Formats: sequence, structure tokens, C-alpha cells
Amino acid sequence: MFKVIMVPTDGSDLERPAIALAVRLAKRFDAELRLVRADLIALATSGAGGVSRLLFGGVADQITRQSATSLLVFHPEQVAAPRAYAAGHDTKNHLPV
Repeated sequence: MFKVIMVPTDGSDLERPAIALAVRLAKRFDAELRLVRADLIALATSGAGGVSRLLFGGVADQITRQSATSLLVFHPEQVAAPRAYAAGHDTKNHLPV
């Protein structure tokens, strides 16, 4: 089912359980496990709102709040003007790129 499982690592407290789960999945599916450490993670967001966001939360929001790594969060339709989100996670650190 899976040939390669990639786990981005960021040094956060969530890293260890994510790696443990990925190891179990890699063993179960005889898949290659790749750990990736980056200074900047590029993350596309759908920008969903309304009831969907209220019920499920924004994945990009959750990652932005929990990641110890700087993020480049963008909507695919706005690739010409993405914004970099510093690891401090407050909105005053959003930097135009």
C-alpha cells in the first residue's frame, strides 16, 4: 500500500509520537521511512472557512501553532504572493515574500 513514508521533523514535542507511528506503519507495509529536517516548510492551504473549518479546524493553523520550524503557508491561487510565517507563531511576524 505505501512504498515510502516521509516524516518532516521540526524538533517539537509532537515529533516523537509521529516518528513512532511512522515506524510502525513502515514495518507493517514494508515501506521505506524517510525523516526530513528543514529550516523552512512550504505548506499549501485550501483556505477553507465556515462550518468546515469550525468542525475540523484548519490544518495549516494547527501546524503553524505547533511547529518549531518556520513555515511558508500559501494558497495555491496566490502563489505570486505567499507569506512566510516565523516560528514565533504570532501574526505580527508574518513576512511578505
